Amino acid sequence: MGSSTEDKVMGLEIQLINNEQMLVAANSAIRKGFAELNTYINSSDTAIKKLQVPENIPQLSLDKKTIIEQAKQNLPLYIASRRKIKQVEANVEQAKKTGKQIDVQASYGLNNSATDIASIYRNPRSQQGFSIGFNITIADWGRRKNNIVLAELEKEQIKTDIKLEESKLLLEIGNIVDELPVLKSNIALSVKLDTLSQKRFAVANRLFQSGKLSPLELQAAQFEKDSARENYILALQRFWEQWYLLKTRTLTKL
Repeated sequence: MGSSTEDKVMGLEIQLINNEQMLVAANSAIRKGFAELNTYINSSDTAIKKLQVPENIPQLSLDKKTIIEQAKQNLPLYIASRRKIKQVEANVEQAKKTGKQIDVQASYGLNNSATDIASIYRNPRSQQGFSIGFNITIADWGRRKNNIVLAELEKEQIKTDIKLEESKLLLEIGNIVDELPVLKSNIALSVKLDTLSQKRFAVANRLFQSGKLSPLELQAAQFEKDSARENYILALQRFWEQWYLLKTRTLTKL
C-alpha cells in the first residue's frame, strides 16, 4: 500500500515538472509570437493580450468560374500581360514594316540673273529648278527577315511565359476554392473532438481526485484534450490562411 502511494506521489511530481517545463516553453512562444505580431503590424505595444479564437466562419458560396473571371479583370498580372502582348505584337509589325518604306526627297527653287540687283527680282520665275530623289532598299542581306523572325520568336516566348504564369495562378485559385469547404468541414469535426476531449478530461480529473485513476491515465486524458484543442486551432488557422490567400489572389470581396 505504501509503495503504491509513493509511486503515485512520484508520478505526480514528474507530471508537475513536465507541466512546468511545458508552461515555460509556452510562455516563451507567446512572447515571441506577440513580438512578431507587433513587428508585422508596426505596433510599439509590448503588452501581451489575450487572443480570442474566432468562432464565426464565413458562409461559403464560391463559384470557381466567377472567381476566376473576376481575377482576370482585377489582377495586375493579367493587366500587365495584356499590355506586354500588345507591345510585342507592335514590335512584330514594326519589324515587318522596316525596310519596306521608300524615302523621297524633293527640292524646288527659283533662279534669275541680271546686270543689277533690282532686275533680279523683277521676274524671278524666268528660271525654275526642280529635283526629286528616291532612296529604296534593294538588298538588306536578309536582315529584315531575321528581324521579323526574332520578333515573332520573342512574341511566342512571351505568350508562352504569360500563359504558364496565368495557368499556375488559376490552378492555385481553383485549388483554394475546392479546399475551403473541406477545411470548413474539418473545423466542425475539430470542434466536436475538442468538446468531447474536454468532457473526458473533466471526468478523468474527478476519477483521479477520488483515487480511481492513475496519474498516467490522467496525463493521457490531458494530452488528448490539449492535442484536440491544438488541432482545432490549427484547423482554424489553415482555413483563414487560405481564405485571405484567395482574397489576395483574386482581389475580390468574397
